[in-house]
Amino acid sequence: MRRKVTISLLLVFDMLLMFYPWFKGIHGIHDIDGTIMFHNPIALCCMVLVFFGLWMNHEYGEVFTCLGWIGMIVMQIYEALTWHIRMFGGTFDVGFSLELCYPIFFVALLWLCFSFGVYKYVSKKPHKRGYSSNSIW
Repeated sequence: MRRKVTISLLLVFDMLLMFYPWFKGIHGIHDIDGTIMFHNPIALCCMVLVFFGLWMNHEYGEVFTCLGWIGMIVMQIYEALTWHIRMFGGTFDVGFSLELCYPIFFVALLWLCFSFGVYKYVSKKPHKRGYSSNSIW
């Protein structure tokens, strides 16, 4: 239970980082917050999947959590690389995308990766012992 609460707090902190400006807007006036992730249905489903899988007491809980977490990481990178196309028009340009990112975006991305690593480290369970050497079968 303590592990789940700790992991949930790490994830909530990452979601709080979404309320800071991540991307430069038009002439620095309309900065884009990380809440742009809430407008993406795939990213939103991944966030729900992480919490659902984390608190679910089922054998597939870890699978759901990992899929959700990896999906969140991928969707943050996707949003960073493509959001400006919707706003400014134009084409896919990695250099322009990185130029428009504020440092807090990279902090949020690194924090999400760090918290996923903590989750994987904490969720390691000792392997169940297989058949004993004394059994016939």
